[in-house]
Amino acid sequence: AGENAILTDRDLYELTKSGRNFFFLETAGSTCLNSRQSCSIESAARQNPEFTIFLLTLWGTRRCRYAFMYLDHLQSLRNFRLARIDVNSLVNDTPLNGWYHSDAWIVSPFRTNHFSDALRLLVLWKYGGVYADLDTLVLRSVANLQNSVSRERFPLIGNSMMSFQKGHPFLLACLQEFAINYKPRRWAYNGPRLLERVLKTWCPKEPVMQQPYVDCVDVSILPGEAFYPVSYTEWKLPFQASEASHVAMLLSNSYAIHLWNALSKITRIEEGSAYDVLRKNVCATTYELSISK
Repeated sequence: AGENAILTDRDLYELTKSGRNFFFLETAGSTCLNSRQSCSIESAARQNPEFTIFLLTLWGTRRCRYAFMYLDHLQSLRNFRLARIDVNSLVNDTPLNGWYHSDAWIVSPFRTNHFSDALRLLVLWKYGGVYADLDTLVLRSVANLQNSVSRERFPLIGNSMMSFQKGHPFLLACLQEFAINYKPRRWAYNGPRLLERVLKTWCPKEPVMQQPYVDCVDVSILPGEAFYPVSYTEWKLPFQASEASHVAMLLSNSYAIHLWNALSKITRIEEGSAYDVLRKNVCATTYELSISK
């Protein structure tokens, strides 16, 4: 098949039957993985050996200066799979079909974000498993996560990491809401704010936005420490050596840490910072490659 073979909905259905799937998406048109993205994928693979870790892309891998160094390494991991997907076959016969084939999102200034917001919901609904952004470092097994989202910064809910069973009706409700009420000019309305809107109707008797942990109709809203132990207002902390012990304390009950790449991508990683210590542990091979190039 080769890494540039395009997988249809049927192909993915067969590959994901176990339900132990962990999905990353590359929707920006660059399969040139950098060291942080490779680290995220390696961390998921090493912490979850019984899961298949998918990097779903829309384009074939392009010749990039260092990308193949990281991709070659990831493809040597037993449980990693690079998959180029056929979006037409994925959206066919789903609530997103009309939206995908319309012009509304194509003209949006946030089209890459909105497409990613939609696709993560669709992939989890169709195949089941865990989704995480490529700037998420996975710290432990996600095997016991069931139908969960997490606070990003109380009371807000994030969509950068989610876990759902295949065909979960909450995700169907999210897809329907996305397609019906899509707003091309509002950045977060179709992503994290969409989860909040649907949860309020999903859990009408629960104080969805009032308490850190809510469990309702087979969906759990976990406290922020689960997926976002460091909020976007504190995005610098994981890269600062002086904050290493403080960040380590914040991570004690976390499945993952979100690194806020939009804010942190050019930040220098200080020796001895929390991220520096973590990458040497959870993505050691990526780290070795990054210092050798």
